[in-house]
Amino acid sequence: MIGVRPQDSIPIDRFADANGDEIGDFAGLLKEDWYFVDFDAGPVQRLEARRANEPPLKDVASMLRSFDYAARHVAAERATLLPTSAATAEFHALAWRDAARTVFLAAYNTSAAGDVGGTPGWPKEEQLRVRLIDLYALEKALYEVVYEAANRPAWLRIPVRGILEILGLIKAALNAESV
Repeated sequence: MIGVRPQDSIPIDRFADANGDEIGDFAGLLKEDWYFVDFDAGPVQRLEARRANEPPLKDVASMLRSFDYAARHVAAERATLLPTSAATAEFHALAWRDAARTVFLAAYNTSAAGDVGGTPGWPKEEQLRVRLIDLYALEKALYEVVYEAANRPAWLRIPVRGILEILGLIKAALNAESV
């Protein structure tokens, strides 16, 4: 996903990634606001679904999944090259992921809180935000399983591990509430 400032406004047509999947579909000039081009257009989804506005928390969850994908993929590649350092590679990759998530969420929270009247679809209550992000991240990870099974079966371990981690977070939150 990239941000485009109004002064950078240019006509944007179509973008495609290396596999030929459509990854963006904007036309026209950007005016007085920030616009985002989503480079994860979800090729399994129908065009109407990909163009529909989504809650901001869903976009946040998708970005968090992207950090997880990047970290786990790099860790797996390192482990292939140097099998004896697999645990160390995973430790450092997940530490990077967690730091990236923390910075991203802090910046997003600050921005959303600074909007006059708040950001629509951005709950003020932190516990509700965290729960919804976990739910959207789980939805995204389940989608990723379907995509990877059809296109890159060797990568299935990434969304599966993400699902297990998300379910663990949800379980921990539920257990904390019942105490």
